[in-house]
Amino acid sequence: MSYVPLFPSTGNRGYRKTREPDPELDEWKSRLLGAFKEIQSVGGDIVAYNHYASFTNPGLSIKENAIIPLPLNEQAAQDIKSHCHRALADNAWKLDHTQFQLTNPAWPQFLQTVVGDAEKPFDSGRLSPKLKHLTLYGPGPIPKESPHKGIPRSLHGTLTIILPSEHQGADVNLSVYTKSHRFAPAPTSVFGVTAMSWLRGVKCETEDLISGYRLALTYDLEKVDRYYPGPHYAEILESAMSCVESILEDWSSSDFPPGIEKVLFPLADESNQFPRSLVETKGRDRAVCQFLNDICPKVGCYYLFAQVTHEITENYGRVTEAVHTIDWVTTPLGLDLPIDGDFDAEKEILGFSQDKLQHRDTNGDDDDDDDDDDSLSSWESEGRSRTHPYRYMAVIIVPWEGVMSLIEGHVQIYASGSRTSGHDPGSCEFYGHLVENLVGMVTTEMERSPNDKKAREIMLDVMARLSRTGAVLAASAVERIIELSLASGDKELYDNIIAVTSFSTSSDATNTVKLLEKHLTKEYLDKGDVVYWDDWLGLLQGRPFKDFRRNYTNIKLNFENETLSKSFDAWAMAELDWRIEAEQEWDSLDCNMALDWIKERSEKQDWILNRFLPSITEKAGRKFLFDLLHALQKENGKPGFLNATAMRRSIMQRGFGKLIIQIQDFGKRSDPIITHFLSCIQDCHLGGLPEEARGLMAAASVGLAKSRHSSPPEMDWSRAIMKSFANPLAEMFGRGVAEPVPEFGELVEVLIRDFISTNLTPIPVKPDGWTYDARGCSSCHECQQLDTFLASPTNQSWDCIAPKKRRKHIKEILSSDTTLRLQTTPRGVLIVTKTGGEYQPKVEKWQAAYRELKNLVNSFRNGAMRGCLGDEKYRELVLLEGYAKHSAELGVAGTRRRATSPGYEPESQRRRVM
Repeated sequence: MSYVPLFPSTGNRGYRKTREPDPELDEWKSRLLGAFKEIQSVGGDIVAYNHYASFTNPGLSIKENAIIPLPLNEQAAQDIKSHCHRALADNAWKLDHTQFQLTNPAWPQFLQTVVGDAEKPFDSGRLSPKLKHLTLYGPGPIPKESPHKGIPRSLHGTLTIILPSEHQGADVNLSVYTKSHRFAPAPTSVFGVTAMSWLRGVKCETEDLISGYRLALTYDLEKVDRYYPGPHYAEILESAMSCVESILEDWSSSDFPPGIEKVLFPLADESNQFPRSLVETKGRDRAVCQFLNDICPKVGCYYLFAQVTHEITENYGRVTEAVHTIDWVTTPLGLDLPIDGDFDAEKEILGFSQDKLQHRDTNGDDDDDDDDDDSLSSWESEGRSRTHPYRYMAVIIVPWEGVMSLIEGHVQIYASGSRTSGHDPGSCEFYGHLVENLVGMVTTEMERSPNDKKAREIMLDVMARLSRTGAVLAASAVERIIELSLASGDKELYDNIIAVTSFSTSSDATNTVKLLEKHLTKEYLDKGDVVYWDDWLGLLQGRPFKDFRRNYTNIKLNFENETLSKSFDAWAMAELDWRIEAEQEWDSLDCNMALDWIKERSEKQDWILNRFLPSITEKAGRKFLFDLLHALQKENGKPGFLNATAMRRSIMQRGFGKLIIQIQDFGKRSDPIITHFLSCIQDCHLGGLPEEARGLMAAASVGLAKSRHSSPPEMDWSRAIMKSFANPLAEMFGRGVAEPVPEFGELVEVLIRDFISTNLTPIPVKPDGWTYDARGCSSCHECQQLDTFLASPTNQSWDCIAPKKRRKHIKEILSSDTTLRLQTTPRGVLIVTKTGGEYQPKVEKWQAAYRELKNLVNSFRNGAMRGCLGDEKYRELVLLEGYAKHSAELGVAGTRRRATSPGYEPESQRRRVM
């Protein structure tokens, strides 16, 4: 399916080295890119959480007293409290690492396992644990610890090991800016060990402890290699995230930077998986995408996944063309969106450089994959020119109000394709699905921010644009936003949604109709008021009649409230009655729709006979009328069609002129309309309308009889009408399913006589000796000699002695004659020889025409046609009695034989030169 590209060409085709510099835009993009790279530089996660059902007891001992038993019991908790000289709060006690001992020699090995499990999600290299303190918490609020002053730069994070102790509550929330993780250690700490680690700068908040005690060991985590990269990961994240949020918020709420409707940030995608959703992202990309997922709703933007392709064409080392395209786009949930096409990579991709892309290509970063069909790079060479396509994944960021402009071209295709035959239906259905995905994405943002005026305005804009293009969406795709608009009383938004909602199937419309029914019952019926349906579904009236009727049926089927259903039915039926009377395009509709309407309105016979059927008869073509007449005949006598005969009579009387067969309906391939006409004649006789059938046959017969001299010149008039029209009718008369009219007999007479005069030549007469018919042009001396030779009963050959040009003229005249043999001697004499006479070919031609005539009139051989034609004409034209004697003499009914020589053959004579 062809369509207008989403992104108009921006000069990317035809290589342009650089764009005009824009310092403000470049600085804006540079700040945004830098912040994104800082978020991306955090290679792992900010927290690690693990549970160990099988663990090593640390052998906790305080001041060389007995080892504290695990799981912790009340007596052990009281012992710990007794050794704490200063409590953090009324329900919190802490011991410095110098005030207790971990006596089990196997504990360091288990601790190293715990630290190793924390290193993996951090992606930060080897870490070394340093014991800090032991903390005991009792029921109540968990106090927040004051940040330490002078934290050493070597500190990378914190590890807390919760020892076995039965307790409830005290869930932990670890966060940096918008990035947060929530854990519930209590359920797994009854008989096991739970370990939580987080990077330096991560905020740790703990909910109240409901019951029991929580006993925890706390360690500082330091990097083994003692490499200090400056600000630590959490600090980097917080600063970068704050910067990105501020930039995007300013962008979506102002006109700066001008002229840029979207930006793209390339993903690392180190494993070349081409992620299509948030859950498919890994490693460094997960941090960026999760952050965008958190903050984009707040700042009024969407973020999407896109595959980008750059194609650079070089000729003798010089770049001649650079094409940048977006191949496909998906939502964070992995749903496809109708966005693709060329775009301005230098302007819209953060950090894009044409020179860097060329440098990567020429250095052959992907050379190892050149032979792989699935590789990201491939070379196509033609002469000295080669094209290198490079593909990768990126996230697109676009303000809410800008997303509709990205897809409007595809929406127009979907809308026009759903109403015309100019687009492939399968492609239109595909694009409709993509548009519904977009609506779902916008709906999600409105659900997140129900009081946000901007989110509501975006939804209103989307629906208004869809409505202007004529697009329609399945009710299931918009039912949630309809629910929100009804709940908020937003009538403007509701109207715009209904304008693009299709209730194409009963099941599809169920939920949406239920929502409307609930709202109308509460707002009108429960208050004793009348529903004004024009206010709620009036926008459906502007749709094509067929669509409106289908919508009406499916809506009605889903109403459960009887009062509401009757009210809607009365409103819709009045509209449908008016619409169906005004319908102009009946030929494009199925006649079953008319039958359904007749059945549904069967109690209004006066309206059917005097308004509905006359309107159809006036506006529909005869194919539709013939179909409707036949359908009514089949339904005759069934419920809703007890008066079908009167209905058919009404159609035939008012549409009489349309139903008549005309000469234009005949040709090399007879129009199927003739078959419909014949079926109509039979239905009329069998269905109680014989007079109407006689009238149609009479009018058609008279018109065809008069058309002899107005028929197309290439048409074999009599043969065409007899085969397609007269013969089938005569067979119907013979079977007794119809009765002939005099006008038909007159037509048959004209047809047979015309065929005889046109095709049946006079009966051949045997020639005298070698006599042939003249063939010459009669205007030159040689042809006069030829005709004299042919007329001679005795001369069998003739020597034509003449110039080459005149001999060629004679050859052209005789070239197709099989009864004469031509031969040219070496001296240039043309010898013409009679080979056996031309009588037999004449006989065979007459015999073939006679046999065809017999076959054509065979259908007329029945009593009904004898009565129609009269005995004399019947014997002459149908039985062909006038030709019987001659046909017997010529052997039509017997065995064909060919004469080997003329009946009279004189003895040979010397050739004469004439």
